Amino acid sequence: MIRKSFFAAFSALVLASGAVCAEVSEVRFAEGFGLSYMPITVIASEQLIKKRGEELGVGPVTATLRKLNGGPAMIDALLSGQVDFISGGVPPMINLWDKTIGKQNVKAIASMGNTPLHLNTIDPTVKTLADLVGKGKIALPAVKISIQALTLQMAAEKFLGPAKADILDKQTISMPHPEALQALLGGHTEITSHFASMPFLWQEQKNPKVHRVLSSEDVLGGAHSGSVLYNTGTWKEENPRVFKAVALAIEDAMALISSNPRRAAEIYVKSSGDKTPVEDIEALIRDPKYFEFTSTPTGIMPYVEFMHKRGQIKTMPASWKDLFWENMHDRKGN
Repeated sequence: MIRKSFFAAFSALVLASGAVCAEVSEVRFAEGFGLSYMPITVIASEQLIKKRGEELGVGPVTATLRKLNGGPAMIDALLSGQVDFISGGVPPMINLWDKTIGKQNVKAIASMGNTPLHLNTIDPTVKTLADLVGKGKIALPAVKISIQALTLQMAAEKFLGPAKADILDKQTISMPHPEALQALLGGHTEITSHFASMPFLWQEQKNPKVHRVLSSEDVLGGAHSGSVLYNTGTWKEENPRVFKAVALAIEDAMALISSNPRRAAEIYVKSSGDKTPVEDIEALIRDPKYFEFTSTPTGIMPYVEFMHKRGQIKTMPASWKDLFWENMHDRKGN
């Protein structure tokens, strides 16, 4: 009887251990608005993780996509377990990495590609950043913490002086890119400027009353990651093979976008509901001044150094690799 009880208990333990070790069969992504998130859109549309998951022996793994606006909503969804991966600008990821060290241990799995941000305005008197001070409101996804907000602070410090980093903060308003575009072009609100991503910056600049004041590349000194994809260390440890499948699927998505931009444009238009003709989206994807679809992190450390100098993060990483998982460590990032 004792022997049978022992084996029954042992079997139950084995079964329980197997259940604990089972990896997820669904990967839940969150993305914002615009072409900067296209690799995730492609992953979900083409179910690229499914093939990689089967190759790695975890069976079919589906990918689902959820639209969220701004860093706060994304971060809440990740930390509450509503989604597994979130995408967004570099500064929110850096901030979350700093705050979760020794806890959830958030890091990025990849860049979503290099793409600029443009500060556009309808105010004809605004030619430079200095002209913008005190004139109208500036729409961006999230005040203080979004990549646009931090880039604006960095620009103010660089072009207006070390003590001027915050001078434009009081003029910023949190607003999703599609709404900001409509407000700017409508010309009937207090919004006179918009720090926009693709394709919204391009759509705005097609209007003759809109002109560009600043590009993020002017601030960072060149190309940079427009957004990154990140997750918790807890999820990674619990799902090591699915994590690897996601990493491989990202590369598959980049390859598809580069080799078949027409298909990528069709996927984006269908997923986003954007009324821009597919031909125009395809042309934008092909245009190197707007996009380089690479998973290699670029322009990470300027944000880190700025945020640490201002006390926005406590920990100063030794390099960009501290903020990214090991699948990126063989890259020549910066």
